Amino acid sequence: MFCLRQLIKSVKADAERGNHFLHILHWLLKMQRNRVLGGVMAQQGVSMSLVPLSPGNSPQFQVTPTPAGVTTLAANTSWMSSDPVNFPVSMNADDPTGLTATVNIPASETVTESVTLAWSYTNSDGTVANATASFNLVSGVAEAVDVTGGTLAQIV
Repeated sequence: MFCLRQLIKSVKADAERGNHFLHILHWLLKMQRNRVLGGVMAQQGVSMSLVPLSPGNSPQFQVTPTPAGVTTLAANTSWMSSDPVNFPVSMNADDPTGLTATVNIPASETVTESVTLAWSYTNSDGTVANATASFNLVSGVAEAVDVTGGTLAQIV
């Protein structure tokens, strides 16, 4: 904050260069406002038409980044599953924001375990924002039990 005050004083002292400094200040403030801090993960779809989290299905998930209004790029995004064999996740290639992904649960999946989906976003300043959701896979059926970093809801 001290540096910004000094810069503002410089702008006021030199009106000719003031527009240039103000432009830089506005750009810096815009960059700070576009910093992703985290997100809320949810399954995509209308509640009555949600794809069951069971073998052979491909439910989709979406992250709503926080704070509201930030812009994300797929190139800065990664999705991970704690079990890439029985609960593999892949970012949707047609989504330029990187906010949606599909889990392709194999039809042969019979493992009983707890599975976590994780979304990470690397901001331009190098800081990382995260959202996670956890599920229990019991005899080939996944049931939502807990969400960390947001709320969970199916979206397709």
